[in-house]
Amino acid sequence: MLRAVLEELRGQGHKSCASTSMPEVGPGVGLERFVLLAQGDVHCVVDVVDQEAATIVLTALPEFPLELEADKARRFVEAWRQRANVAAQPYEVRLQQREV
Repeated sequence: MLRAVLEELRGQGHKSCASTSMPEVGPGVGLERFVLLAQGDVHCVVDVVDQEAATIVLTALPEFPLELEADKARRFVEAWRQRANVAAQPYEVRLQQREV
């Protein structure tokens, strides 16, 4: 299911992910969702589930979500943003936040 959503996002280019419903892959409803793109292609989705837990789903391996600490996931997202700034390449982060 995630693979189909990621394929759909690829075809949309830079349209907002807010209008696309992406499935939850973590142990609960995510507080924050980051969609990481490079040159318009989705590379992974990071769901911060709570203050301690997060998941990362790579586009290439959607059937193997990775669980990690929320702070490490946020550092990964920040590193993605920094790469865009330093490399002057079209790396992008789209954020969706949810109210609990």
